[in-house]
Order: sequence, then structure tokens, then C-alpha cells
Amino acid sequence: ILDAVAQWERAQIAMRTRQALGAKRRRNEYTGGRPPLGKRVSGDGTTLEDDPQEMAAIETARRMRAEGASFQIIADHLTSAEEDGEKLYPTRSGKPWGKATISRLFR
Repeated sequence: ILDAVAQWERAQIAMRTRQALGAKRRRNEYTGGRPPLGKRVSGDGTTLEDDPQEMAAIETARRMRAEGASFQIIADHLTSAEEDGEKLYPTRSGKPWGKATISRLFR
């Protein structure tokens, strides 16, 4: 009987945790881990806000995809695009854009 009660309690805790994290996401609050692409943790440390550079990269990727570009071509363009010697679409890590990252934008 104790095992059954413990199993039920674990299920209840998991359900409440999922519900609480879902509510935080709906309120655009930071739930831990790496923020989604296009977002960053705001100065207060609890909410998410748009990251203008990443949002520009996302918009460029969406436009290029609508025009028929492959994920690899989009990644190459985002990596190589520069203005006055500065990258227009830097990644968080500073590494080149990858086609897997681009493909996740369209899921």
C-alpha cells in the first residue's frame, strides 16, 4: 500500500510541476535553462524579452525559406552576412549558424 501511495504522490508532484511551468511559459516568464531562440532573459531575471538580433535572424530565415532557400543556404547566409565588418546575425555561442538550428525554427 505504501508503494502505491508513493507512486500516486510522485505522479501528483509531476503533474503540478508541469502545470506550474506551463503557466509560467504562458506568462512569458523564465523557467530555467537556455531561453528559446529569439528571446533573452530580461534584466529582472524572471521574464523573457525579445532579442532584436536573433529576431532579425529569424525574420530573415523565414523570408528566405518562403523564397525557397534550403536550410543550409539560410545558415550560410546568416553566418556570412556582415555590415561594416560586423556580423549582422551573430549566434549566442559565436559559432556559425547550423542547418539543424535553422530547421528547428520551422517545426
